[in-house]
Amino acid sequence: MWTNAPMEQLLPGLHTIAETMPPMPSHVLMISWHPPEKRQDMAFSVEGKHYLALYGEWKNPQDDDRYASWATDNIKSMEHLGVGIQLADENLGRRRARFLSAENKARLQVIRAQYDPDGMFHSWKSESL
Repeated sequence: MWTNAPMEQLLPGLHTIAETMPPMPSHVLMISWHPPEKRQDMAFSVEGKHYLALYGEWKNPQDDDRYASWATDNIKSMEHLGVGIQLADENLGRRRARFLSAENKARLQVIRAQYDPDGMFHSWKSESL
């Protein structure tokens, strides 16, 4: 998830993530990002000052129930602090989230109406669309 939240607001969720993380090689990726004020005209249109991604892996099938929703549940618990997602590793079937700016969403809808007026191609499962 992309977020602009200060670290003080992120820390409780980050502590929970660390305390409940599946065994190695599971990991957390948190990047301090410094997005430019204006981007080139491109599909990538949602970002924040920080990027947080969770990757869970385990080898014992008996741990499936314990860890299968670890990443999704932890990010969901913090999504009130987020501005959207990167649309890279997400499972939109389990966690729908914004990945387009409102302007890019409107442009995409115009293109879809022009080239797919019957809605033959399914739209992304996102709050954005």
